[in-house]
Amino acid sequence: MDFNDRCACTSPIELHKRVLYSHGLVLGVGELKTEQNFMLGHHYGHNRRLHGYGTGAGLKLEIRDPGDGPECVVYPGWGVDVQGHDICVHDAQCAKLNQWLLQQQQAGDLSSPLDTSGTSSIEAYVVLCYHECETDKVPVPVGPCLSLDKAMVPSRIEESFELQLLADPPAQVEEEAIRRLGDILSRVSVATGAGGLTTADALVAEIRALVNVDTSPGSIPSIPADLVLDPAYADEIVRAGLRVFVTEVRPALVPDGGPCLNGPPDACLLLGKLTFDVAPGPSGPEVVTNSVVIDERRRPLLLTTRLLEEALLADMLPGFLDSTNEPLISVSSGTNAAAVATPMMLMAHARAASTGGGTTTLISLLPSAASPAGSAAAAVFEGVPSIRFRRNGSVVFPFSVPPGLSTAAPLTLRLHWAFSRPDGSDQIDVSWDASLRLESSNADLSTFTNPEPQASIPGPAPAAANNRLLTTGFFDLPRGAAANPVLGFLNLTARTTVALPQTYEIHLIFAELSLATGGAV
Repeated sequence: MDFNDRCACTSPIELHKRVLYSHGLVLGVGELKTEQNFMLGHHYGHNRRLHGYGTGAGLKLEIRDPGDGPECVVYPGWGVDVQGHDICVHDAQCAKLNQWLLQQQQAGDLSSPLDTSGTSSIEAYVVLCYHECETDKVPVPVGPCLSLDKAMVPSRIEESFELQLLADPPAQVEEEAIRRLGDILSRVSVATGAGGLTTADALVAEIRALVNVDTSPGSIPSIPADLVLDPAYADEIVRAGLRVFVTEVRPALVPDGGPCLNGPPDACLLLGKLTFDVAPGPSGPEVVTNSVVIDERRRPLLLTTRLLEEALLADMLPGFLDSTNEPLISVSSGTNAAAVATPMMLMAHARAASTGGGTTTLISLLPSAASPAGSAAAAVFEGVPSIRFRRNGSVVFPFSVPPGLSTAAPLTLRLHWAFSRPDGSDQIDVSWDASLRLESSNADLSTFTNPEPQASIPGPAPAAANNRLLTTGFFDLPRGAAANPVLGFLNLTARTTVALPQTYEIHLIFAELSLATGGAV
């Protein structure tokens, strides 16, 4: 069952010819079509080869029941299909699931047979397809003895679409391979010390294996082991892996698309999967009420270049755009990098490590990891977990130290905090004493005592800031003499000049350490 009527399509576009006009050349239908096809083909190729395919905006899926059975709604939006066509849906489109189910049963196209005596589970895939419609017929000169309908020809081609519910999903070989490439790159890290890879063999082997991965629905991708690169060779290794993907793997992923990677013919864009229960009804199978589940995990998405620029800058230049901004994506210098890193980030990280320039890692110390002492205690401030302080209350945060901690640059600390007090009460200035201790492996932790403050961070509490988030600047903390530290302890104490009234509350939301890594260690 389709969401709307299928339109007639034109012949395939020929990409590689354009009109060469010379004086006296008679321009006719063939020349006009050649020029149009050339320009359209390069536009589609630009979309497909450089940007990929997927949903760009809108096309939200929703299930609703107007009273005569559930229906799937696709809201207006835009996407690019596997061949690079722009597809725009201007108005919301609906499909009745019970009608689709009956048609599929009659055609024998259900992905799983129905249980005529009980409840069955059915899957249906919502796909968006590109079509062109010939419209706006106009009269043209014709010879004698021809009927009127032969004298009318279409004068326009309208770019249209078709929404379908399918029992089987469209192939997404390249999309699945790109996701698995992201999995591989997320496990690549750059770290100093023994054991780092000095050749591209392991990374290249993982990337070449993408050609043969199982891309069937529900398949579980193999998870490659962490690949820790030696800083001196990291940039070269990453470039070698990307070169193999571009020159060998990507062309092999879409063999039907030819050398120009046009994509397989008649391929539609997956929007989501519907899973629902079906039971026998008076006139045939019917969808069980409230059983429809939408799964959009395999829907390919297209992000704007502007968004990718922002993510890249925020990660590579933390604080450059806005001193209060946090990196959108972080690249860890350890072997347990949790965030997906783009190839450009990895290469920039590798260059910094190999040249001794270093990179900056931000560590957020959350209340859930804290050990309050004295008058400090775990609390909630405006619905957010926090540590509540009374006068001279303190807290200790343990944290893991990333490998390659630099001795050339100090560690810096900033705090995010807030306070609450009744209106009209006196202003009370708050300051924070901070001390840092770094320990190497096998250190004796029983000798840990309350350290002397290494930094005093002012935290004034003006009346206008009541119940508002306050952020300090970054303050230096000494690194200490521990060789190759693996564990750190941050001690914070809230100081006030006077005793606090019971109605006055000071809350630490979280602390943030900035550590330089990848330089001299």
